[in-house]
Amino acid sequence: MKLTKAMLAGAILSALSAGTAFAGTWEKGQAPNQDRWQYSNGDGTYARDGWQWIDGDNDGTAEYYYFDSEGWMLSDTITPDGNRVNADGAWVIDGAVQTQQVNALPAAAAEDTAAPAGMGISGTYSYYSTWYAKTGNIDTSGAGKDLSFAGSVTITEVDSSTIHVVLGKFTYSPEGVVVLKKQGDTYVFDSYLGQDWGELYAKNYVPEVRFNGNSVEIAQKDFMYNIGDIISWRTYNR
Repeated sequence: MKLTKAMLAGAILSALSAGTAFAGTWEKGQAPNQDRWQYSNGDGTYARDGWQWIDGDNDGTAEYYYFDSEGWMLSDTITPDGNRVNADGAWVIDGAVQTQQVNALPAAAAEDTAAPAGMGISGTYSYYSTWYAKTGNIDTSGAGKDLSFAGSVTITEVDSSTIHVVLGKFTYSPEGVVVLKKQGDTYVFDSYLGQDWGELYAKNYVPEVRFNGNSVEIAQKDFMYNIGDIISWRTYNR
């Protein structure tokens, strides 16, 4: 987090999510939370329940911050989905702050621009069950538990057509952000923000996402010799 004098004075800062800028303000807590930070979206709501890209000084480069259910930014710790944030609250991999380029707005424009309402799908979801699909001549259909996949996922709605998915820790887990774009009623894999090797896993672990009320269903592409690809769907509840 870029803690400038303007921030400490409560000046308006702009938060940008994948190119969409909107008015926002970093706010320091009152006692006994005087050492903690919240982020006001500028529309009466606060960042909470997961990740949010924020460009603190409107320079076109945003950092990724994690907020708990009460809206407090986490810092110098491991987030619930298994990622590290530094003392300023920014997401880091091997000590390097992860950033995303966004389209900065002039300060005057940012003050007059309201945050998009969104569809209310952002948040952290907990694993519930797995449904295996039928593939070729082999019937692998059935529901059950599968502990080899992430125990939780954090989803951030960037805009009306883009979501970011961060998987909780598990074997071979890609530790970055999976970017998906909306196609019809589902979201499909678009790109991966993180270590290069993680994209190979991200394409298989999160090729498609669909929402069903307070649940999210995430596809996974598996492979079995003599059978081929098997698509399974994992359900996560809020």
